Amino acid sequence: MNTILFILMLCASLTTPDKMIVIFGKPQEESFSKISLDFMSCVDYCYELDSCMAVYSASEAEDCHIFDVGQLSKVTETDESDGQKVAFKMNTTMCYESSEDNSMIVSFKKSRPHIQNLEFQTDGPPNQICNITNANGVWKFTPCPSCPSNFTMFTRPNGKWCIGVVPTIPFVTNPQAESLCQTNYGGVLTREPQDHANAFLAETFRIDVVIPMLGSPLWSAWTTVGFWINGQRKEACKTQKSSLCNTTAGFDFTDPLLSENPTGYIWGVNQPSGGGTFDSSCLHFSFNTSTKMTQSVDDYTCGVNSSTTGSAGFVGYICGVVPS
Repeated sequence: MNTILFILMLCASLTTPDKMIVIFGKPQEESFSKISLDFMSCVDYCYELDSCMAVYSASEAEDCHIFDVGQLSKVTETDESDGQKVAFKMNTTMCYESSEDNSMIVSFKKSRPHIQNLEFQTDGPPNQICNITNANGVWKFTPCPSCPSNFTMFTRPNGKWCIGVVPTIPFVTNPQAESLCQTNYGGVLTREPQDHANAFLAETFRIDVVIPMLGSPLWSAWTTVGFWINGQRKEACKTQKSSLCNTTAGFDFTDPLLSENPTGYIWGVNQPSGGGTFDSSCLHFSFNTSTKMTQSVDDYTCGVNSSTTGSAGFVGYICGVVPS
């Protein structure tokens, strides 16, 4: 049975979330771990292991090579007579329900028992392969993009975006928060603009970050704690209060994936309030330490890490980065 028919049958018949595709080939990378299993046992082992993406065995070898996601980017097809085999994991969403509809069959050439110019794509979580291509006997694998630890991936209209809430000790000013986000994560201060995601973020941050820390003396002494987010008051709105300045339109944003006119900034009561005679040009996402609930978005002075009244402390920032 030639290579393409073998793969087409697997794509058409398996209904599990993942499958193992077997070809005659050799990896081009040398980063792997070894395990003393025959090839088919090794295939089963990889299938059950979330971190595994592929296995390789030389002809008549009594062990196999295990490749975790990210360790293998290319496999070169070999002749069946060489006896070298590679099995790699593929998500079923990459395959059509029937072999006749599979995109691989379009580029199949009878003169060559290999697959040419094929591409599979899928959206998946980290530790999976999102893109598989084959051209001229070389298979290429691209892992799904992932976020830094403790960040959550969102799909915005302009693309995928990782968002994380980062507590800091000691408290920080807005410029310090911007610098930490860029230095530590290569990102910018951010804010998820979709209303449904706002609710998710608020609840996630409240449960996972805010509530566990509110019991500490460092936070409980404050009435309000705030996380700096993206947004700087426009110059024209620093000296006046107008209907336009008292909305999101009164601020400039550097978050590259925000929509042109972001609508998801949910303001606190009577906010924003800092235009005109007040120097409140930066934005923070705040929580009440007594109720442990969000007070939504507020504007405040950029260069301070706590309020002049001593009631609010700026305890961190919300950072956004492009998945990698």
